[in-house]
Amino acid sequence: MARSMFRGVLPRRSSLCAALVLCFASGSALAQSNASGVVFGRVSQPQGATVRLQNLDTGFSRDTGVDAEGRYRVSSLPVGRYKITLQRGDQVVETRDEVQVALGSGVDVSFAGASAAAHAGAAQNLEGVQVTGNALPAIDVSSVDSRTVLTSQQLQKLPLARDVTAAALLAPGVISGDSRYGNVASFGGSSASENQYYINGYAVTNALTGLGFTSLPYDAIDQQQIFTGGYGAEYGRSTGGVINIVTKRGGNEWKGGVGMYWQPSGLRQSPRNIYRKNGTIYQTRSENKSNDTQYTGYISGPLIKDKLFLFAAADFTRSNSKNISPITSPQKTNQEQKATKWMAKIDWNITDSHILELTGIGDKTNTERSVYAYDYASGSRANYIGTDNLKNFDAGPGSAPGGDVYIGKYTGYITDDLTINALYGRSRTRHVRNLNYADSGNCPWITDQ
Repeated sequence: MARSMFRGVLPRRSSLCAALVLCFASGSALAQSNASGVVFGRVSQPQGATVRLQNLDTGFSRDTGVDAEGRYRVSSLPVGRYKITLQRGDQVVETRDEVQVALGSGVDVSFAGASAAAHAGAAQNLEGVQVTGNALPAIDVSSVDSRTVLTSQQLQKLPLARDVTAAALLAPGVISGDSRYGNVASFGGSSASENQYYINGYAVTNALTGLGFTSLPYDAIDQQQIFTGGYGAEYGRSTGGVINIVTKRGGNEWKGGVGMYWQPSGLRQSPRNIYRKNGTIYQTRSENKSNDTQYTGYISGPLIKDKLFLFAAADFTRSNSKNISPITSPQKTNQEQKATKWMAKIDWNITDSHILELTGIGDKTNTERSVYAYDYASGSRANYIGTDNLKNFDAGPGSAPGGDVYIGKYTGYITDDLTINALYGRSRTRHVRNLNYADSGNCPWITDQ
């Protein structure tokens, strides 16, 4: 029995990206890093005042001065929860707790009543009343783009599919693209190939087709930012929209978790058969079945308290399906797909003025298909035809790139007016298809040995 083998290896995607940005923070608006946030505000009595920002999870802190007009601004801050304190010398004047710094956004933390608090130490404290409330503005007036930011807490609470595109559909003007193009998002009527995707500041868009992106475990997402318009030049190469993700990072407490998600075929609706106008069968679809099982896990904590942190997450998804093609090319395909995703991140607070971040991402999908002839007369499977094995490959244009991504980022707070961001990344994807049969009898085999 003669057997032929076709092996197709698409060009491997390899890209290098290095960026060096000097940010001169003068108090006016300037381009913000796409993987961090900004805190700014005013102090009513600026003489001798300093502002301290402390991350409540990692212990990272930074002090900044206040100019003669009472303004201060701190850019390139890692996203998260902060405690912000106004000080004069060694005296704490006023404190803001649980300030949430969001991805690519600015938060106004002003101390309008600081002058009265500064003289409180000269008065006798007879009794006190503590009032707690949200002092943050409802609108970020420091940005002019149209954006939606979703935190990991919101993503866990919302009834969504566990993927980035499902979350992006919550933004106004975003719809799901055509299924022939991978069901990726379409922004404001643009095609699905006109978007850009970033993880921790590095572009992970499918370089082969522009459709899709290298993915990561859903539980590794800290914040997801969706731009629908008005975004700056740092998000170039896009006429549709931008999905910008920053991953979780370790903190001073060890945490971990595991989970399993099961979607059995018995709980899915069976698709209907397709008939011609004369009532004869065109395609049997009632026997098409599929089930999915996903296992997830993560671990997070300090390698060195207040200095070195680790976050790692992974998920494994196994999908099994059966599909019958139309009577014009009657075949039955049994498919098993295994998708493995992982993400690991190390954060090193070298000092309060120098931060180093290292991120690794893996995204691999292996698909095995066994193809049989199908007898529509008896409604049963017939002779075995062959196999079709794929790795990070899809015959359609909406193939997910998969692959491996490695990112390094350095942030240096040189002075109150000078911040340095340096980003280096490398991604590589290999698309492989091993096919040992012809889809059609009219397709001749050509073997080069």
